[in-house]
Amino acid sequence: TKSGLEVKKWVYRLVEVRKLEGRAHGPAFCNAQGNPSRLSDYEPDFLDRIQAVQSMNSNLIAEDIVVHQDYGLSRSHRRGSTSEARARGVKDTVVKAMNRWRDWENAK
Repeated sequence: TKSGLEVKKWVYRLVEVRKLEGRAHGPAFCNAQGNPSRLSDYEPDFLDRIQAVQSMNSNLIAEDIVVHQDYGLSRSHRRGSTSEARARGVKDTVVKAMNRWRDWENAK
């Protein structure tokens, strides 16, 4: 990836952890019953970690930002993908259309 993240390595590690847990099949991210996890299941821990980063270095996340109010996983993904698309020259009309896909799907 452009970021240098070693996706293959981490996918293999995830598969190995799931095997050790006795889950060779099914969703990669699931609850104890084996049901698929939702992004919101991870949000409290994620935001706590972001808040810890803010506490350690306010140059990364300004002190006036209230992490648990201003951030959220679904919003963070959309913001990140929008920023990346714009940086790569994707037209605003396309970016806006991609950010509305769920509205279109739910309208069916």
